[in-house]
Amino acid sequence: MEVETANLPEYETVIRIQKFFLHVVISTGSMVIGCRVTPDDFTNCVKKPTALWLTTLAVVFVAPLSAYVLSLALHLHFSDGITILVASCCPADILSPIFAYYTNADVTLCLSVIVLTTAMSVGMIPLGIVFCSSAFSELNLVEIPHDTIVLILIQYVIGLSMGMALRKYNEKWANHTVRFLSFVPPLLVIVMVTLTTIQIPRSIQASLVGAFSVLIYLLLMVAVTYIIGALSGQEHATSRAMALCAANKSTLLVLTIVHNSYPGDVLAEALPVPTLLVLVYIALGVLLSALHIIYTNVKERQFDTTLSTEARA
Repeated sequence: MEVETANLPEYETVIRIQKFFLHVVISTGSMVIGCRVTPDDFTNCVKKPTALWLTTLAVVFVAPLSAYVLSLALHLHFSDGITILVASCCPADILSPIFAYYTNADVTLCLSVIVLTTAMSVGMIPLGIVFCSSAFSELNLVEIPHDTIVLILIQYVIGLSMGMALRKYNEKWANHTVRFLSFVPPLLVIVMVTLTTIQIPRSIQASLVGAFSVLIYLLLMVAVTYIIGALSGQEHATSRAMALCAANKSTLLVLTIVHNSYPGDVLAEALPVPTLLVLVYIALGVLLSALHIIYTNVKERQFDTTLSTEARA
C-alpha cells in the first residue's frame, strides 16, 4: 500500500522538526567552534593547501565513489542506496570540527573544507548524482535545494564571524565557550532524533543491510582519508581532521534533497538512513575522542614517571 507523504501530517511534522534542529545545530556549532579559531588560522591553512585540497578531494570524489561501490557490492535496496549516494555527494558538516577539537586535530582545516565544499555543492551534488545514477535510475529525479545551500553558507559565515569576534574581544570567554558548549550541537542532534522517533518510530527503523552499509561507509571514509593524509606526509592531527571531515556529510542537505525529490513510500523508507548516518558518526566521534583522551593521559603519566625516575637517579 503506497503512503503519500503529503497526506500524512506526522511526516511533515517530522521533517519540520529535523530542519529546525539542524539549522540550530549549524548556527550553534559554527558560533561555538568559531571561538576556537582566528582569521590568521585560516590564512595559515590556505598557505599550506595540501591537506585542504586532499580533504576536499575526499569529500567531492572519494565519498561518492565509496558509496557507489558499496551500494553495488551490498546490493542495497534502492531507498537505502539512493540516500547513501545522495549523502556521499553532499558537502562536509559542522560536527567534524567539534570532534576535531575533542581529538586535538586541525579544527581550522575542518571549517575551511566545510565552507569550501558547501560553496562547491551547487555543482558538486549534480556531478556526483550523474556519476552515481547508473546504480539507481531514480537518482535522476533529485532536486538540488539551492536556497538551502545559500542559507547554510550564510549561517556558517555569521556563526564563525561571531565566534571569532568573541575571541578577539575576550579570549578567555571564547575558550570557556568552546570548552563548556562544544557538546551542544551533538546533543541537539540526539534530541532531534528522539523527538522524531517519538513522532514516527519508523524514522529510525532501518534494515540490517542498511544499517550495516552506513557503518561500513563511515569506517571506510575515515580509514581511507586518514591513509591519504598519512601517505601525503601530513601530521597525525591533520590526518585525523581530514578523516573526521570527509566522513561527516550535511544531514540537513541530505534530508532536504530526499524530502523534495521522493514523496510517498520512497521517502518513508529513506528517512532512517540520514538519521543513522549522523547517529553513527556521533558515536564514532565520541569513541575516537575518548580513545584520544585515554591515550593522551597514558602518555602524560608515562612522561611523568620517566621524569620522576630520572630525578631520583
